[in-house]
Amino acid sequence: MRDTPGVNDTFMMREQITINAVRDSRSCIVVLSAHQALTTMDMALIRLIAHRQSREIIIFVNRIDELPDPASQVPEIHRSILETLEKNNAPQDIDIIYGSAHWANAVLEGHIDEMTDDSTESAINWTRAAFADKMQSWSAEQLVWHASGVPALLDALGQRMYEGPVHEALQKSARQALNLAQSLDVVDQVRILESDGQLNRTMTPGQLDAELRQIEAGALERLTQMTNSVCNDFTNRIDQSYERFLERATNSLIEHLQANGEDATWHYSPLGLRMLLSSSYQVVLKKMHGIAAEVNSTAAVKIADLYGKTFSITVEGFKIETPVVSYIPPPINLGQTIALDLQVSWWKGWWQRRRGFKAFAQDFYNLIRAETDPIINDLKTIQIGLFRERTQNTLRDFLQEQRELLMSALASSEISMEEMKELFGVNAWEDRQECLASIMDELGAYAE
Repeated sequence: MRDTPGVNDTFMMREQITINAVRDSRSCIVVLSAHQALTTMDMALIRLIAHRQSREIIIFVNRIDELPDPASQVPEIHRSILETLEKNNAPQDIDIIYGSAHWANAVLEGHIDEMTDDSTESAINWTRAAFADKMQSWSAEQLVWHASGVPALLDALGQRMYEGPVHEALQKSARQALNLAQSLDVVDQVRILESDGQLNRTMTPGQLDAELRQIEAGALERLTQMTNSVCNDFTNRIDQSYERFLERATNSLIEHLQANGEDATWHYSPLGLRMLLSSSYQVVLKKMHGIAAEVNSTAAVKIADLYGKTFSITVEGFKIETPVVSYIPPPINLGQTIALDLQVSWWKGWWQRRRGFKAFAQDFYNLIRAETDPIINDLKTIQIGLFRERTQNTLRDFLQEQRELLMSALASSEISMEEMKELFGVNAWEDRQECLASIMDELGAYAE
């Protein structure tokens, strides 16, 4: 059995399940109980969510139906939660919703008249405080339903879905559609110029393919080189910070033992390390987003120039919309529970089995390192690796999309203006031009 503090295997297994769930989720609902203090599991969860954006987190305080006076007790609970979040460096402005699943079920099942007297009194107490302006206009069912907190929870979730995945999907689709519309517009301009005898084709499909391959290879190579440089700097920086933290923690314990002996409880918070690692990660994340945007933008400009080179024309206002790197899960593992998080006296039993304070310094160093190494390695490999993978995939998908559009534009440009008018009719052709211009205007708003 390893010489480990009181973090039992069951706790660690449950926390790892939670880590995986929180990492893969776009929105997190943290359910707390109104009639209990924050448990060890609650505190572990708060450390995990501390590394998410405030808009990705909702705290739902359940079971307020069990409070005898929620009107006065809920504000006290609210202040306590805010203080705990602040101490654990959690994001500010997290939505905290209060309610009762029991009340919600009573409304959904049509049994509000069957609630216990205590639950009914609590519901009346809370609705008078929270929905005083609706007491005369809402029915009893409406009041209890809103008091349950479910409507507020659904509204909060819907807003986050719209601001997050839905907005990103709309933005991505709009940019792709706008690029398609721009490509179609170029082809139409080519047909118009060709019908007037003003167009000289200068590029074959084979030559276009070679030009595209050159742009693709150059963009991917530049992205790799720039991200390699930034990631190497990041790795070196956090390795140095990590070593300093381990040395400070070891020295702190030895100084504590020398000054206070073995009976005094010692605690050394890892919050400083987490904050330092988190800030370093945010810096490298911002740099990599900048690199991705720069490389994607440069590739888009070169492909736009290639349109002109392919057809020997210049289309006023033509530009290619660049992609945005998809959502990157936050570094949840930074909040994983380690021995230093537990304010208990397990240290006493640990150091009593060793002789001399300095004699076990290396053992302590190795113990803490064994617990924190997985967190550091997750940040350096999995987290950064995920971002690198998504930036590369975003660039590859964008280049492939542009290849298909440009090669298709070259092929479809072979259809003459006369053939297009015969296919659509003269009036339909003119309507198509107006519709295409309108579509590009509309898509521009969603692409931002």
